[in-house]
Amino acid sequence: MPGLANVLSAECSGESVVLETNRPNLHVCSAGSTTLPSAELYAGPLWQKFITWCSKSFDFVIVDSPPVFTLADVELMTAACDGVLLVVRARRTHREMLRKSASQIDAKKLLGVIYNGSEGSSHDYYYAGPKER
Repeated sequence: MPGLANVLSAECSGESVVLETNRPNLHVCSAGSTTLPSAELYAGPLWQKFITWCSKSFDFVIVDSPPVFTLADVELMTAACDGVLLVVRARRTHREMLRKSASQIDAKKLLGVIYNGSEGSSHDYYYAGPKER
């Protein structure tokens, strides 16, 4: 199935790979496949063009990527994004890996961290801020 990689390698248009789902107002785009290295794909002008089109066509655009620490092109990918959320897996993501991943992202764009996969009830890790006195 054609997807983002195919758009970035100029094999097809962005409009042709963004598909409607059975959920109202939800569209998706698969990763696609190509033989070109991802750094080349994100370095070209088609990434910015695709994100610009998506931003004009949809209220929210969420880009899911492989783990940041495995991407050589994370700066190129995030340059076109307004903000970045890091998702960390409870009991799997080591602090040093989180620090390294966060350091690869422009601090002005790093919106926060999502703590995923925690065991136990939500009150074990939820922080609502200082209590009023």
